[in-house]
Amino acid sequence: MDTKSNYQYAIEATNRGNNEAGYRLLEGYFESANSLSKNNINDFNKAAAFLKAHPDLRAVGKNTYTKTSFKETVERHDGNLQNAMTEETQRFTAFARMHKLNIVSSDDYKFALSNMRSFFKDAQKSRDKKAINYMWSRKMRDRLYVLSLHMDKSILSQETPCQGKARLKPISTSTIQPLSFEEDDENPNKGLWTIRYKFDRCGTSSIYNAVFRAKNKSPADVYPLPPGTTRASIRLMKDLKPGLFMATVVHNKGDKDCRTLVVTNSEVTVEPKLIKVNNKKLAGVWEEKWTVRTCSGTFNVDYCFIPKKSGGTTWTQTKCEPSKIANALSLNPR
Repeated sequence: MDTKSNYQYAIEATNRGNNEAGYRLLEGYFESANSLSKNNINDFNKAAAFLKAHPDLRAVGKNTYTKTSFKETVERHDGNLQNAMTEETQRFTAFARMHKLNIVSSDDYKFALSNMRSFFKDAQKSRDKKAINYMWSRKMRDRLYVLSLHMDKSILSQETPCQGKARLKPISTSTIQPLSFEEDDENPNKGLWTIRYKFDRCGTSSIYNAVFRAKNKSPADVYPLPPGTTRASIRLMKDLKPGLFMATVVHNKGDKDCRTLVVTNSEVTVEPKLIKVNNKKLAGVWEEKWTVRTCSGTFNVDYCFIPKKSGGTTWTQTKCEPSKIANALSLNPR
């Protein structure tokens, strides 16, 4: 159906009293205003003049933002959130162009803008809900269970898996890169997130951490992180590795043949607090203790983490003593 036919059908529908059909047909001109050919500009101008002359038609445009809820729009697209958002964007684009041409009032435009924002807010909630459901879906729990058995073996040196009933209980999640789903795909094509969970089995409990990376069309990959309640980010954990290695070498007293370095636990020993160092107030400083197993046994490593106003976190492999913090800041002044 060409644009001239659309215009004719719009006039006919309006004359029959079907204002909604007439408005929808005319709205199409303004959705595609940037792509109209020269041959259709005349009809576009006719459509604009027709809408200006019919306030009852313009009222239909405003009413569509109150009559149709977010849920109804998504249902109309058989649950396809992306298609529903595309429709909403096109409708508002048309409304915005009509406002620019003084076809709709500023108040009606503000009303439409407010409703569009509300629509996309609901859409984001829907996406967040889908993401949360996926993070703790049956498939992801199964992958965590397999990872937990691996962690039991590598951390607890438990060669034979516990034969009793096991339970995974989520503690917290952290989204590093938002999950993105294409249409009705079960698995996200983008996303990076961590999960902290409690693993109960055979009368013992451990707090394990894992990071998931989305794979297009396939269940997300999962990798282990140091266990325990550390507040350190993944990037900060990577920064700690060289220091942990050196601490392990020192503990093994130069045993060059030892290649064993396993973090068996991490715990926050001092919650984030304000500390004064050299007359400067440092907010959010916290302290942790990491437990490491190596060839010569198990030992603890203290860490002090100092968030910086410029971003990032400085750390020192000591307790949070003012002199130690001052030294760490002098080595990394930025």
